[in-house]
Amino acid sequence: MEGLKQRIETLYECGFVDDAGKADLYRIVEILQNHGIETNDDNTGVLVTHVAAALKRSADGEIVTPLDAEVLGQVKEIEKYEEAVTIQKEILDSMTHKLSADEQDFVLVHIGTILESV
Repeated sequence: MEGLKQRIETLYECGFVDDAGKADLYRIVEILQNHGIETNDDNTGVLVTHVAAALKRSADGEIVTPLDAEVLGQVKEIEKYEEAVTIQKEILDSMTHKLSADEQDFVLVHIGTILESV
C-alpha cells in the first residue's frame, strides 16, 4: 500500500486531482481491499492513475475516446465479470467526482484485469 499511497500523493501534488479527487482515489483502494484484493500490484496502480487522469480530463473538459466494443466484450467473458461490475458500481457510487460513461467502461476493464490476476 505504501507505493500506492505515494502514487496518490504525487498525483495530488502534481495537480492531477484536487482534495475530493484524492479522497476518491483512497476510497477506490479501500473498496478493493474490502473485496480482498491486494493493492500492492501494478494493476491497482494503473487503475488509480487512470482514474486520476480521468478526473483531470473531466476537469479540463476533455472527452475520452470510447472503449472498443470488442475489449468491453472480452471483459464480459471473464469468470469474475459479475464481481467486477459489483466493485465498479461500489467505486463509482463512492466517488465525489463522477466519471463519464466512457471512463466508467475503462474502470470496469481495469477491475476485470485486477480480478483476473488474483
